[in-house]
Amino acid sequence: LCPSVTCHHLDGRVEENRANAWAAANIFCSLSDNIQETFGIAPLEAMATGLPVVVSDWNGYRDTVTEDVGFRVPTSAPPPGLGGDLIHRYAQGTDNYDFYTGHASSFVAVDISAAADAFCALIEDSTLRHQMGSAGKARAKTKYDWSSVIPQYEQLWRELSDIRRKAEPHPAAIWPARMDPFAAFAHYATRQVAPADIVKLTAKSADYEQIMKLEMVKYAHRVTPSLEVVSDILSKVDQTGVPVERLVGEGSTAPFRARAIAYMKKIGILA
Repeated sequence: LCPSVTCHHLDGRVEENRANAWAAANIFCSLSDNIQETFGIAPLEAMATGLPVVVSDWNGYRDTVTEDVGFRVPTSAPPPGLGGDLIHRYAQGTDNYDFYTGHASSFVAVDISAAADAFCALIEDSTLRHQMGSAGKARAKTKYDWSSVIPQYEQLWRELSDIRRKAEPHPAAIWPARMDPFAAFAHYATRQVAPADIVKLTAKSADYEQIMKLEMVKYAHRVTPSLEVVSDILSKVDQTGVPVERLVGEGSTAPFRARAIAYMKKIGILA
């Protein structure tokens, strides 16, 4: 997708490669978009080595990466209720865990233009890189050293014990072992796609057929929208923008069209 960018692939299992990568790096990046990523140790490792970070605004990253140590790129996901089929495919053995998490992440979008702005800001300003790197190193040492972490664990245990003692027993309204991922992990993304959101075309809209044929996109073809659905939605969008609710419509297909819009934002053909 970026033929002008030179990429060097190193085997991370080799200790020397890891050390050299940290030492040679100018910027650390992790644009996570999947429910597998919870706390996320890698951004802290980068901060500890004095690197500025660019990460997605996602679950645990939201706690560890503050505005003085790097950039958090906004993310969006479908609202709760649009992922029931994904978890049932997993529960029934149709999909393994890797496919389940991969299918769910196919509908989570990381803001492409905001990511580009973050990289440009750091690439063009060595002073900013140094300031953020120094702040990150100090934050990693003072907040995430074991001497700081253990007392936080102890406080959390006391709070949880207090909650349990006061809680009233109640019947479960959901299947707790197999929840809709967009409900169970609703707090991971910055926001959820809403009916009043305005949807616009992007510069990549015309290339949607090629984009959907990419191996890293089409692996989720069992749950992602068809070319026909994508074409139909694109035909109803213009440069001025159309509300999501107008594109979704009503009836039994509405939830899948709503999820299709999240998917199209994911692959950059809608904004």
